[in-house]
This record gives sequence, C-alpha cells and structure tokens, in this order.
Amino acid sequence: VTLVGSRALEALLEALRRDSEDREMARCLVETLLLLLVVRDDGPKEEEQDLRGAICEMILKGEETLAALLGLLPDASLH
Repeated sequence: VTLVGSRALEALLEALRRDSEDREMARCLVETLLLLLVVRDDGPKEEEQDLRGAICEMILKGEETLAALLGLLPDASLH
C-alpha cells in the first residue's frame, strides 16, 4: 500500500480525471483506489493509516478528481 500509494497515487488520480468517460478504465482505477483504502485483517500500520488519510485528502481537495468520481455514481456497472 505504502509504495503504490506514495509513488503512483497522482498518476492514478490523473488517469481517473482524464479517462473517466471510459467506463472500463474508470472501473479499474476506482477498484485500485479502493484497494489502497481498504484496511487488511491484520490491522493497518501507522504509515498506511497516514497514507490512507492523504489519499482521501487528495481526492476531496481535487475538484476535478472528485467531479470525476461523482460522475461515475450513476453507472451501476461500477458498483
């Protein structure tokens, strides 16, 4: 989680903003983001908790990213 989140997060968010009209790509990107945010059964490490908070903050502060995510909500195939 830490490595992917710290090195690839901005690229994932940029791809989501750019490719949100491509439903298959958007689904893959959303699933990847969810994997970064899900806490494993063995409990989160402190650095992973910090990273999850940073991911959420980046998503919520990025108007284009948030708009892209909200635009995907009506698509039932992404749920």
